[in-house]
Amino acid sequence: LAEWVASDGEAWDLRDARWEEPVNRKEGAEHLFDCLDLWARRHGVEELMEQAHLRRLPYAAVREPRRIARDEQLAARGFPATLATPDGGAAVLPGPPVLLSASPWRLTRPAPRLGEHDEEVRRDPAWRGSAGQEPEARATVPAAAGARVLDGVVVLDFTWVVAGPVATRILADQGARVIKIERRDAMDFGSRRGGLSGNLNRGKQSVVLNLADPRGLELARDLARRADVVIDNFSPRVMRNWGLDYEGLRALNPSVVAVAMSGFGLTGPWRDNVSYGPTLQALLGFPYLMRLPGGDPAGWGYSWSDMLGGMMGALATVAALRHRDRTGEGQLVDLGQYGNLASFLGPASFALLRGEDVAPPGNGSQEGPAAPHGVYRCAPEPDGRGGVDDDRWVAIAVLDDDAWRALAAVLAGDGEGWALASRLATLAGRLAARDDLDRGLERWTRARRAGDVERALQRAGVAAGVVASAADLAADPQLEHRGYFATVATPEGGCETFDGVPFVSSTMPGRVAGPGPLLGEHTDLVLRDLLGIDQAGIAALRAEGVIA
Repeated sequence: LAEWVASDGEAWDLRDARWEEPVNRKEGAEHLFDCLDLWARRHGVEELMEQAHLRRLPYAAVREPRRIARDEQLAARGFPATLATPDGGAAVLPGPPVLLSASPWRLTRPAPRLGEHDEEVRRDPAWRGSAGQEPEARATVPAAAGARVLDGVVVLDFTWVVAGPVATRILADQGARVIKIERRDAMDFGSRRGGLSGNLNRGKQSVVLNLADPRGLELARDLARRADVVIDNFSPRVMRNWGLDYEGLRALNPSVVAVAMSGFGLTGPWRDNVSYGPTLQALLGFPYLMRLPGGDPAGWGYSWSDMLGGMMGALATVAALRHRDRTGEGQLVDLGQYGNLASFLGPASFALLRGEDVAPPGNGSQEGPAAPHGVYRCAPEPDGRGGVDDDRWVAIAVLDDDAWRALAAVLAGDGEGWALASRLATLAGRLAARDDLDRGLERWTRARRAGDVERALQRAGVAAGVVASAADLAADPQLEHRGYFATVATPEGGCETFDGVPFVSSTMPGRVAGPGPLLGEHTDLVLRDLLGIDQAGIAALRAEGVIA
């Protein structure tokens, strides 16, 4: 980037050696942004994006959301999808979030009209007795004590950063033996035992291979021969250059499930472009949807795309393994994170796919007109460090008249008699008085702590919740009651606490089996267990720089 700016005659001090250190760039971010703003104003958006991709830089235009209706990359991968409707028309719907080569996603019927399939269900042999009577329950076989659903599955993990590691973390929690292939200079985010890196890689094994050495690459191929799943989130050329793309893997292991989680997918005109989650979000228009009405484009502090990509990657992997269990057939799972993110645009997607503008919802209801519906500032609270936190909020959602009457009763009981005004008794009246309603409600919340507001409204049956900080979540009594946070021992005699498995299952009890691995911690173990290399052979490979 610095060389590119300098080639435009605007070097400023961007090539100064101090900016080589990330901590210096963080501390000097405002200065760097000022320089880049001045430089960027000399260029058009599409020009910058094109030139950046030629330099393998993950730049993206911040596009209007309606552009997805004519997005060439999405169109090349079957997004949007068109489905014939019974009335002879066609419904334009979000397309597949992931492409599976042997068991593809498909649309089979449009959304049903109310009661459309009553008779079809009644005629189904699986449905016993009269309408409304439950079908016979299927017997379930309890898992053996301590067993997990993916026990015995071997996953060769080439993923990095966040999206791919989230996918393999979920598989590891469910029992898969996830073997993370790493480099000596692997990028870490904090402690490898805990912190972000430890959390992303908990329960996995770390092997360091020098893939620039033909012998290191051959070790990777040998491991792939013994793997059930090989997963990566590189741009497509990386695995292809190593001969570890699906064609290469299938030659080594015909029943392998190969999961490619590249930014744009393995096909389409943008397939070789590099990306990160925030750039994918920008291209799809999320910063416009996240802004305040009339405000500048905004976004998340953390990448929602990465989390969605990781969860869909795990789900698609399990679907492919299920298909293999039934047919013996492996397959390619082509998860372009761009298309996956597009499939999560929500209710607005139907208008956007028609090329229509969609106003940013702000904190308003996306389920239909509603008032009050938003976040309201609450009273300051001690921050636990001797200071005061004046950034406390509560979310309140009133979707019908009954909920309003319950909320109004709480307000009136606290001396806010305005809430009983007859004009507020109906949705139309509340929508007409929305601004006054929000101001009156926030006057009430501003005098109370967020947790007190939540408890008072929940007791009255009103949907309300604290806008939680990380500290709130760590002390959340509901999460504690369900054993959500997992504490595991480290080999060094300490312990680390992680967010846990997000569901409880009687027959598929996942768990966090261990902390994150140190770099190369399991190289010897994996080469011995899976490849049968003895200690002398391992020592020789290490001495020659093939492994670490």
